[in-house]
Amino acid sequence: MELKEILKMGVDNKASDIHLTVGRAPSFRINGRMKTLDDNILSREDTMNYAKECLDKEKLEHLMAVGEVDFSMTVPGISRFRVNIFFQRGSVAIVFRILASTIPTLDSLNLPEVVKDICKIKEG
Repeated sequence: MELKEILKMGVDNKASDIHLTVGRAPSFRINGRMKTLDDNILSREDTMNYAKECLDKEKLEHLMAVGEVDFSMTVPGISRFRVNIFFQRGSVAIVFRILASTIPTLDSLNLPEVVKDICKIKEG
């Protein structure tokens, strides 16, 4: 399965996170619960290839030297993601956090009125 397909599947299913781990199918955190949406078990080669697809030379070198790397990326037509790639039991694992494409309004966050008042203060 192509990485873009997995990412799109996560966005379409309103997942907050997408986990790619060797020996498991891609997992999606949906409403706080982990779910798999297909039976495609990932191999070491799969996760390493997905990592290389996301990383430029500098980030790949950092991953190999330090054992983990964090960054953000945009996949046009799908979404923006915060990405953590790391080694787990000798294999590459990847977690994508799907970032909101719009900034929520204060009203949509149901915050108390005092928060709105604080936001309006120009100094202090």
